[in-house]
Amino acid sequence: VGDDDTFFLNDAVELLQAFLDGVHNPAADAEFHYGRNKQHCFGPYGAKLVGMMAHAMAANAPANANTASWLTARPGAAAPPGRPTSEGAYWPRASGR
Repeated sequence: VGDDDTFFLNDAVELLQAFLDGVHNPAADAEFHYGRNKQHCFGPYGAKLVGMMAHAMAANAPANANTASWLTARPGAAAPPGRPTSEGAYWPRASGR
C-alpha cells in the first residue's frame, strides 16, 4: 500500500499490521510493504501479484502437491518468494510507527 494513500487506507493497513503483530496463537504469517510517497492503488498487480500468490501457495502446499505449473516462469510474472520486485519501491515498515 502507498504510505500516502489518497483515501488514507494506509492507516487501516497499519492498524491491521499492529493487530497481526500481536497475534501469537497461532502467529500471523503476514508481510506488509509500503510504497514511499505512493498513492492509492500502489502495489503489485497483474502478473506480479499472481506470481507472489503462487509462491506463497506453493510454500504452504501439502508435501505431495504438484506445484510446478504454479511456478512456471514467465518474464516479469513471478516475484521471488515473499519479496516484491519494483526496483526498490517497496520498503518494509517495522511495527510501532
